[in-house]
Amino acid sequence: MATGLVWSMLLVVIIIPVAVACGIYDYRIALGVFVAIAGIVGLILFYNVRTFSTIILPLYYLIIIDHVVFALVTLFIITFLADRANRANFTVQIPYPLLLSLLLAASANGAVRALDKDIGRYLFEYAFLIPIIVFVLYYNLKNSTEEITTHLTVIAAVTSIIGWISLAKWILTGIPREMFRWDSQNPAGCFMGMMLPFALISLIDAGDKKSRMFWVLVFAGVLAGILVTQTRAVLVSLMVAMLYVASKDKNILKVMLPAILVAGIALPSLIIYRLAMLLGMGDNPDWSSVGRVQIWMNSLEYIPKYFWLGMGMDSFRTKYMADFPYSFIHAKHVHNVYLKWLFDIGVFGLFAYLAIISKSLLNAMNAVKKYLSKATEADRRLLLGINGGLISCLAASLVDATLHQTPLAMLLWTFLAFQLVIVARMRSEFENSALDEMLLETGKR
Repeated sequence: MATGLVWSMLLVVIIIPVAVACGIYDYRIALGVFVAIAGIVGLILFYNVRTFSTIILPLYYLIIIDHVVFALVTLFIITFLADRANRANFTVQIPYPLLLSLLLAASANGAVRALDKDIGRYLFEYAFLIPIIVFVLYYNLKNSTEEITTHLTVIAAVTSIIGWISLAKWILTGIPREMFRWDSQNPAGCFMGMMLPFALISLIDAGDKKSRMFWVLVFAGVLAGILVTQTRAVLVSLMVAMLYVASKDKNILKVMLPAILVAGIALPSLIIYRLAMLLGMGDNPDWSSVGRVQIWMNSLEYIPKYFWLGMGMDSFRTKYMADFPYSFIHAKHVHNVYLKWLFDIGVFGLFAYLAIISKSLLNAMNAVKKYLSKATEADRRLLLGINGGLISCLAASLVDATLHQTPLAMLLWTFLAFQLVIVARMRSEFENSALDEMLLETGKR
């Protein structure tokens, strides 16, 4: 039954992306999508939904093409449903149902109100709907510690490959800040900053020589990619994240101590220097920061007008240039993800987004501190890496707005799902361990 269901539903899934590709009037794209989907279908016949979601789905980050993410997530849904049909269990748990409903309603409103309907629809699908679907499915799969670790290892390996290739391109061409498979260096740097804490913890925890060598290459590749981006916001936010991680783990503190000492000396002087450039002091003003501050100051005028419902997804760039034609820079977005969410989807969507992220992150940070038993140590260290990555991303988002990019949105919601699953498992293991100890004490008496 399950095999027949998979085949029948997959035939439909194959037709959909091919039809989308044909809409571009290029038979080569249609053929390429068909071959890719057919290949994935073949893999699914040998792998169950857990293996597909753990190993195959994260390979998307190496390609970063809309048709591919659409096809892979659709296949993820199909394999998930086929797995549930095979077990005759179609129950689906939805975490934060009211908040998710509010967020989806606000984002749908933002898509409708968008000045460019095509961009509004695209952002609704790829920055909200698809990542949230992945979030719900991962939450229901309840991945084990080994599966989550493998999933993040695949992403970290892919990220390091991108970092090494980007570094090689920089060395060979001399053109800085060009990232392989990324349109812009800023979201690329933010994505790599999210993966670096996990890569560092995995390197420290590597047992044998072969594993240690693998993680040295991965960590160095991710770090190389971050350095190629030359994104100051990511470097500063990453240092904040690593300070958090080091404060929770003595081994990481020992490894990071030289970097922390250097940062403690360098960051204050760097900040003072940048502030001086921002204020026009010296011969080399920081035009990037000057432009951002001007955008933020001008955008304050929008808050009363668009506070409740927003102005529509990605409508800021059009309205800003119309209202501030003499602005120093042509703003593509407001360069602050929290203001972007407010302007895109209004205060209700912003509240829902912040509530989900903050609730998940705070629970995860408390779990790292509270659950210290041996039974939860592997989950605790895994959670520590995820927390560090989220802190890095959220801090960098104060001066940029990269979370509307599909890869970052996917990774953000995947991190949130893994946090919920790991915290629930740690709590369960801790309570069972405490119960066993209590029963043992009672027996001794």
